Formats: sequence, structure tokens, C-alpha cells
Amino acid sequence: MDRHQWIVHVSNENLLPSAGMSFLRRIRFRLFLVLRLISRPVYYAYGLGDEVQLSAEVMPVRVK
Repeated sequence: MDRHQWIVHVSNENLLPSAGMSFLRRIRFRLFLVLRLISRPVYYAYGLGDEVQLSAEVMPVRVK
């Protein structure tokens, strides 16, 4: 199969902190966001890299 003809659809979460989140949870939450920012997207693990067309959907998720 030719990867250049594939279209891959991914979902990304837009994580939002809740208003009542404790200080320690907020620090852990921000650390998680930093780690997610510097990590490679999951579709690279499948060897797709930049060779495929990518369709992305962003979903807001409230974290408590």
C-alpha cells in the first residue's frame, strides 16, 4: 500500500483546568501539558511521520 494515498484522522484533546483544581493538581496538570507539548505525536509511532495527509479534530475536555 502507498502511504502517500492515506488520509489519517486524529483527535486531539484541548485540556482545560477546572476552576476548583487544587494548587498541586494544577502544577501536575501544567507539567503534563509541557510533556505533551514536547513529545512526538502518536502517529509517528506507527511510522507515518509526514508522509500522510492528516485530518485533526480538537475536542475540549475539562479536567477536575
